[in-house]
Amino acid sequence: MAGRRVLIQASSSTIPTYVMQNAQLPEKILKGIDRVNRNFLWGSTDSSRKMHWLVGFGSFKVHSPRPIPLDSSNLKVKDVISPHGWLWSAIPFDLPPEIKESIQAVPFPIAAKNVDKLAWKGSSKGGFNLKGAYRLATQPSEANSFPGSWIWKSSTLPKIQMFIWKCMRIFSTCDYERVLVLYLVSIREAAKFPQTLKLSSARVRVSLLLSPPHRSSSALQVLSFAFQIFAMTLLEVIIKASADTESVASESEYPMILNPDDVLLRPKLEDPNPTLLVNPVIGWQISQTDSEVIEMGKKFYTKLKRKLKNPIDFDKDEFLLILNQFHEKIRDKVGVSIGIDLSESGYTRAWIERLGSLTGKDVAGLVLDGCVDFEIWDLVEVLIVNGVIDHSCYSNLVNRLVAKKRSDLLCLCIKHASDLGASELLAILKYFLCPAKDAYDSMVDMRKEWEKQFLSAIEKASERSVTGKKSRLAKEASILLMIAHDGFSASELCLHYLLASSNIDAVTLSSSIGNLNGKEMMNLIRYLGKWLKKYEQFPQAIPCPEASHKLGLKSCSWIPKLEDVINCAGLVLDEKFSSLILHPEFHEELRSMGEVVSCLASEARLCCLMADVADRLKVEV
Repeated sequence: MAGRRVLIQASSSTIPTYVMQNAQLPEKILKGIDRVNRNFLWGSTDSSRKMHWLVGFGSFKVHSPRPIPLDSSNLKVKDVISPHGWLWSAIPFDLPPEIKESIQAVPFPIAAKNVDKLAWKGSSKGGFNLKGAYRLATQPSEANSFPGSWIWKSSTLPKIQMFIWKCMRIFSTCDYERVLVLYLVSIREAAKFPQTLKLSSARVRVSLLLSPPHRSSSALQVLSFAFQIFAMTLLEVIIKASADTESVASESEYPMILNPDDVLLRPKLEDPNPTLLVNPVIGWQISQTDSEVIEMGKKFYTKLKRKLKNPIDFDKDEFLLILNQFHEKIRDKVGVSIGIDLSESGYTRAWIERLGSLTGKDVAGLVLDGCVDFEIWDLVEVLIVNGVIDHSCYSNLVNRLVAKKRSDLLCLCIKHASDLGASELLAILKYFLCPAKDAYDSMVDMRKEWEKQFLSAIEKASERSVTGKKSRLAKEASILLMIAHDGFSASELCLHYLLASSNIDAVTLSSSIGNLNGKEMMNLIRYLGKWLKKYEQFPQAIPCPEASHKLGLKSCSWIPKLEDVINCAGLVLDEKFSSLILHPEFHEELRSMGEVVSCLASEARLCCLMADVADRLKVEV
């Protein structure tokens, strides 16, 4: 929701600005724009309506059983205050309890620096101005004012601002059961929890009757109450999952897959009484096994860090020895096995796959550094593929792999890292667009992998035993792999992964493209031009990701679609438009790309017309 709010502020809310500088838009148009923005913010569409949060504060009235005396109209603050507090009896009318609490929450000095004086309420400085008078005339009632304007001025993330705004809005009403339901819905939506995260109506009433938040509560009190309710809900889910001895059948049973043997945090009870229905929880406690595993990780981290500082006295064999010993200690403590003997190959790799989640990000990062130092590339591969290493390690890893000329591992980083930054993408682009001479040896293996996939697709398409949908899928995959392999160099084959990856953010990629030099930019334009010509020459080439798991052709998932090529070409034009226009060496390539794009666009228009005609000629059965 915070992202949608930023998009509204940056786009649709600014569109009418230019027109409104010269003309006054009708009220109907302004309301229509606001309606479109509100529907987009809350997710409403023509087919589904979503609830819009508009919660008021209710009216404020002064209850006075008699007219206010003339003497009381001249009361000053010093007349109704004392060093011990406010003198409510000196005020000739009754204030609501929540207003009294709000006034009492305002600190006041014992010794006043200035004398009391009249101030204009419509101005923050106390002086009269026409702006405040106009507001008072057009909006005389402050009953529906919302004291949360400070939220949007706070220097924090838009997501946090939206979260605080929701909390203050929902706790401004007295319908506490509805309040909590709305809050849980918002938390479920923000945290991407399944629909099964529910709270029974009985617990809602009990929780709110025991400690209901007051509408005059501060923002921190509101957030504290909200977090307590949400944490207790998750706590019950975890306890219920840990007590369930049967295996979890599906993800819909719990918000997260929980194994009773893998629960790290357990509730810590204060004087647990089995006769009571509810026992107060005072915190969390970690099991003895988990505490020992964490302690072993700390000791191993300290030892390995000290060893890596002296690489002269520390070699590859000793590194593998202490790494295997660390895994064996965890094995003895946790009670797992891999079915591979120490003398067999792949022993360390199997333990990383099995116990990688228990090593911790600090230990995994240090193990990764050791594997790169001693060039144990099979362990680097398993660390990347299994997601053991933290995202903060990729910046250093990409630079070191570029220096080591490991093209295969760079492609693995592109496929499995979900948050590569602009600096990492720039290093990868520079490496593949203008590779060094000694880097082609590692890229040959990538070409062999693409050739193997291409030949396998042709064999599956020509086999008589493959019939029906699989045969059609094999033919489509063979055409797609053919155009992805033929005519591309080894380094360009590696660029396929970057262009086809769904983990690469367009903004980050755009920033990386903007830092390419002239030669690198020319190679990128030629690479994109090849793809455009391929799709023009073979219009029957369509994406077939199903071949990846049905036929074992994994490369089919990493072939750029025409949409990916067009988007990347658009980023190039956006970032380098001035340079492309001023340097004539780019003109021929751009002109060639323009002709291909025009041809593809005309074919697309023709296809749309034919599809429209076909729809009109269909006979209803």
